[in-house]
Amino acid sequence: MIHNLAVACRTDEAVGLISSARDAVCASETSAGLFAFELAHSVLEYQLLHLEESLDLLDEAERRGVLGDEDTRERLEHQFRCWILSSLDRFDEALQAADDGVAAAERDRQDWAVRLYEKWRGRQLLQMGRLADASAALEARFTISEADLVVGVVDAHSVAAFGQLKIHTGQEREAREIAEICNVMLRASAPVVRQHAAWYLASHAMAMGNPVQARTWLCAMGESQRLSIFPLFPLEIADVPQLVRVALAAGDQELVESTVNLASRLCRLNPRIRSFRAASAHARGLASGSIDDLETAVSLFEDGLRPLALASALEDLGGAKLGSGARDQGINSLDEALAIYARVGAAWDASRVRGRLRKLGVRRRIASSDRTGTGWEALTRRWKDQPRNRHKSLPFSAHREHTPSSRIRQARHQISRGPVENCREPPWATAQSALGMRSARQCKAPWRHLAHSDC
Repeated sequence: MIHNLAVACRTDEAVGLISSARDAVCASETSAGLFAFELAHSVLEYQLLHLEESLDLLDEAERRGVLGDEDTRERLEHQFRCWILSSLDRFDEALQAADDGVAAAERDRQDWAVRLYEKWRGRQLLQMGRLADASAALEARFTISEADLVVGVVDAHSVAAFGQLKIHTGQEREAREIAEICNVMLRASAPVVRQHAAWYLASHAMAMGNPVQARTWLCAMGESQRLSIFPLFPLEIADVPQLVRVALAAGDQELVESTVNLASRLCRLNPRIRSFRAASAHARGLASGSIDDLETAVSLFEDGLRPLALASALEDLGGAKLGSGARDQGINSLDEALAIYARVGAAWDASRVRGRLRKLGVRRRIASSDRTGTGWEALTRRWKDQPRNRHKSLPFSAHREHTPSSRIRQARHQISRGPVENCREPPWATAQSALGMRSARQCKAPWRHLAHSDC
């Protein structure tokens, strides 16, 4: 009950049950009962934004280790640990925990757990700016006809993360399809699912240049509810400044102040988390136009953990400096933001910054990514390194090249790591369209030597 109330953001009710639940569990003297209580209490502390306390409770639960590796609750505990470590900026530990979880789940043939870890891993790779790898981990698992099956927090946040990925990479058709899925998710009974759906729809509307519609989506659960959508569960601190940006563009000063206060509260409760201090400074800088706050945000995000968040702060810093008359400094900040967006493959963001520079009379070419977009090398390192895939012939399906808008001219060609039978279109037809070939024979020829080699 405590776990369900916490996930549903009914934290006051959950806190009221802690004392009686603890007494009942202690009276039962069962290790399984204590484990379940500590796991639920950890989730509640996470929702109350006490992240280090949440991890301490999870450590206590894990030390019991009495349920066995195949117990569902231990899998959930392991996955929740990944969320907390990520929020604490301990990305290496979080990724290692996810990899360990995948290995254990594959060993025990628990496909549901493998998917659980992979979804979370894709979300963190997106935070880290590894967009190609994130796309492979988050690749669409739901279609519009299956949108009503998104009923839990894991599926909801992975759908929203996949949509954010498509926005960053400028794939407008896929971003619109995910918006349609999120429109259905708004009818879900779980508040956390509706919150993720509303936030993605607002982000998508903002990306399409419609801040008024973005605010309308934030109000999908009620006018007053827009003030309590954040923090989402699980928490992504880099979203907080983006919410301030939406509120400013829509002229919603109440939402601006509420979000800045939330960021300050997060910092006050978790003063040792660098990204929280960075996001708080970014939110304050946006709200007040303070160059000092934006410079603080840039310096704190420069640890390299969240390149997209750093580029966003640099972009806002560039805009603020231009507004103050410091043209050269503003252009330099925008140049740095453009370089980061181009390096990680965020084509839509890079195009936006390039357009801002063009209006200033500065023309910049978007540097091509070091990662190839076609062929065997386009498959993720993780996919190729798996023993079961090393001797397979090349299973690939090429998504169509997109030119999402007139602002994005860079051809894009992505390779799905999934089996070809999962593709929406016949694989050779898709590849022919993407590669500009007229026959399957032409399409097969360049890959024939790879298909029969030990890759």
